[in-house]
Amino acid sequence: MLIETAIVQFIETLRQSGRASPATISAYGHDLFAWSRFSQQRGQTEIAQIDRRSLRAYLMAERSRGVAIRSLRRHFAALRALYRHLQHDAPELRNPVQGLAMPRAEQRLPDWLTVDQARVLMQPTSTPGAAEDQKDFIRLRDQLILELLYSSAL
Repeated sequence: MLIETAIVQFIETLRQSGRASPATISAYGHDLFAWSRFSQQRGQTEIAQIDRRSLRAYLMAERSRGVAIRSLRRHFAALRALYRHLQHDAPELRNPVQGLAMPRAEQRLPDWLTVDQARVLMQPTSTPGAAEDQKDFIRLRDQLILELLYSSAL
C-alpha cells in the first residue's frame, strides 16, 4: 500500500470515528504528510518499505530542522496511531514504530531564590497589633512552613 493512501484512509477513519478533535486530525495529517514527503525523497513510497531506521532518520531530520521536542512527540504519536490503524486491518504488517523510543521531553531546571530573596522570605514578619493570638499563630505557621521547605531544599 502506498504511504499516501494509508494516510488518507487513516485520516478519514479518524474523522468518521469522532475519537479525535479536528485540531488533532489536522495536526496528524500535517505531520504524516511531512513524513510521507521525507520518505518519498528517500525512495520509499510503500508502507512495507518503512523500517525503524527510516523513522529514526525522519525524526532526526525534523529535529535538525529546528522542530521542537514537543512537536516531535506529536509526530511520533501520529506515526504510532497510523501503524496501529494499519495493523488493525492487516495484523501481519510489521510495525516499525513498535520498540522505537519516543523523543524525550526537554526538562527545564526550576528557578531558585537568590540569597537576598531567601533572607527576606525567612525574616519574621511583624503583624500590626500582634496581640491577636490568631495572627501570631498564622505568622508562626507560615514561618515554620518556609523554614521546613528551605531546610529540606524543596
